[in-house]
Amino acid sequence: MLWGPNRGGDRPWSDSHGGRERLNQCQLASEKGAAEGVLIYGERRGGDLSIDEASKVTGADPHKVLRFHVHKEGDEYWAVWDRTRVD
Repeated sequence: MLWGPNRGGDRPWSDSHGGRERLNQCQLASEKGAAEGVLIYGERRGGDLSIDEASKVTGADPHKVLRFHVHKEGDEYWAVWDRTRVD
């Protein structure tokens, strides 16, 4: 999931400036049908965070560009890619 609304305080980041910027980027990518980005690697601290939250960002590889499609599912935006086509 790339972006989801803040329902009852479960995703307060979505209402921040960065969250609204991410929503705008998702809307544009969804209209265009595709986007590019890099994967950010992270670690979870056991079961204290949900699956979509990292407790520690460990890095990214700016030399690997991931091309993906953005689609809207309900009121959330999701990225879908073919893992065999990472450049």
